[in-house]
Amino acid sequence: MPYPPCVESVDTLNVGIEDCCFLNPYEAIKLIRAHRHLVRNVTGYPSKRGIYVDQCMDIGHIENIHFWPFGINYNPEEPYCKWVNTQGVAFELGRTDWHYILNTFCFGYGVGYKFSETKAGSTNGNFLGLGADSCRRAVLVEQAQSPGLLITNGEFVGRWSSTDSVCLEIGPEVEGKVSLVNCSFWGPIDRCVWMRSPVGQFTASACNFVDWDNRGQGSPAIQIDSGKAIVQGCTFVREGLNVRIGQRVRSAILSANQAAGGFRVENHAGSRVQTLANEKAPEMTAEARSYYRIQLGAIGDGQFLREWYERERIGKDPGRTMRWSRPVSQLILPVIAGKPYEISIELSIPSQAEAPDAGLYLEGKRVAELPKGSTMLRAKLAPCTAETMMFELRCRGWVPAKVNPESKDDRTLGVCVHSIVMRADGAGEKVFDANKGE
Repeated sequence: MPYPPCVESVDTLNVGIEDCCFLNPYEAIKLIRAHRHLVRNVTGYPSKRGIYVDQCMDIGHIENIHFWPFGINYNPEEPYCKWVNTQGVAFELGRTDWHYILNTFCFGYGVGYKFSETKAGSTNGNFLGLGADSCRRAVLVEQAQSPGLLITNGEFVGRWSSTDSVCLEIGPEVEGKVSLVNCSFWGPIDRCVWMRSPVGQFTASACNFVDWDNRGQGSPAIQIDSGKAIVQGCTFVREGLNVRIGQRVRSAILSANQAAGGFRVENHAGSRVQTLANEKAPEMTAEARSYYRIQLGAIGDGQFLREWYERERIGKDPGRTMRWSRPVSQLILPVIAGKPYEISIELSIPSQAEAPDAGLYLEGKRVAELPKGSTMLRAKLAPCTAETMMFELRCRGWVPAKVNPESKDDRTLGVCVHSIVMRADGAGEKVFDANKGE
């Protein structure tokens, strides 16, 4: 550190730091071999690091801490705020045994809670009521002792305006267990959990995953690259890929989870993954597959979409919904093998999205151009041998903020899609609601 901490305690017993405000220090509190310390009722906005603990061999306590941009008109892209929001660490624990952290909160840091490895070792402890808002990494685990990190009642939100935030990252060297119970994840998040350690173990129980994949690139809520994992009794609020299991995973048990659109797992580890009693996607009978409608922007549409923006409502009418596509967005639509179909897509096409090669593509071939002067795209589809057809809707990307100086929307949009209808030759008159599975 280029600057000394505001408060430092080295080789002490029973030191206490209470009822203090650290308004703008580079580093607020540093505790080295400060055994049985008690830090509580502390507020402030340290820029580089809030509290650092190392070589605490007897139980330390940190309680009721609130690190927040006091005295700052917070803007995640303002240079000072952005520096803290990408480089700052609110809480960092090196070697500390049986540590207790209770009811703490931080806002606008690169890392909210960092568990690092020093020459003396790493951490085990009890962490209750952790809160990290607008953090690029709410929790970053570089190492943990074998008794593990016991995290309960955590609330984790990604960095505002970001597209690469991961709420819990477990690094490739971690040996101890990381356990989450009754935690919640929401906001601008790419992945809620990223487990990378081949020798570690991760568990999540009774957790609530509200948001993820804010880039619309198909990121999972939980990504398990290697090691062992248990995910049980969790809820996933939005539709999308819930868990991705990598080839190097030694064991994964996924049970009793509920997810909008059905619990979805991408399994690259074969029989080393066990699933039981998870919510299933609504089933579509052959009759339903023959003639159905998908309302984009309504609950239940996500199971058919990849790389789209979030749901939106048109005006105040709850029945008028839509989604914006990206320059390339995918549709995964159920069909009856061997049957020809007609697809009809209701959409609005801004002039900025028009391009010579724009249109609807199936297996790399354009089956329909974007219609000019019309709100309906239609195409006849030859029979296929599979039970799904995967389409790409392609167009020129455009940014509203560059078209309209008064707009603050810096997304790269495509076209606005309202609904999709798939009808097989010889289908009956009943149109099934694919969003609801009925």
